Amino acid sequence: MAKDRMDRKELRAPDEFIVATTGVVTWAQKNGRTVLAGVAVAVAVFFAVGIYLSSQAAQRRDANADLAAAMATYREGDFEAAAGSFDGVAERWRGTTVGPLAAILSANSQLRAGDTKAAIETLSGIDEKLLPAHLRQQRDMIWASALEASADWQQAAAKYAVAAGVQGPYSAEALVGEARTRARAGEGERANELYRRALNDFPTQINRSFIEAQLG
Repeated sequence: MAKDRMDRKELRAPDEFIVATTGVVTWAQKNGRTVLAGVAVAVAVFFAVGIYLSSQAAQRRDANADLAAAMATYREGDFEAAAGSFDGVAERWRGTTVGPLAAILSANSQLRAGDTKAAIETLSGIDEKLLPAHLRQQRDMIWASALEASADWQQAAAKYAVAAGVQGPYSAEALVGEARTRARAGEGERANELYRRALNDFPTQINRSFIEAQLG
């Protein structure tokens, strides 16, 4: 038969929740300094995270403004001055995503100014680990262009090949660049293979008339 009434012993048994709660309160009363210290640490962490996130946002704004100022000089066509401005941005924002981007733009400015040696030196000094895939491709395209401008056909072809191997906005251009420099290096058969691949893989992103002329 189901038991529907509590006996006196059960009535005298304290509720487990009340016991637990009372224990916590008692502990807190006896360890007031510890409790206050824990609360203080939690509050400090909360505010520290907020300050960190705010500083990160402010840092990004400052870095982007710095980069925009250098870009304005580049758009004016003063490539030597732009290279210097980008170098400054790269140094000031070293360790952030803006730093390597500024270095790439500095190298591009140096290349536009005709200083291929400086462009290659700048590109070779960029920390690869800080570059996302699309920036690696952009870096390698500028690097390959600098090598091609220096008539270093083999090295230029190799660098174009690296850029073509990265999925990104310059894949078609990189493949055609590799074909072009392979041809200039005397690798005609390999160049034609690459031209045909470009026609097949990127039919709408390439200069078909140029490639068809190279293929004869």
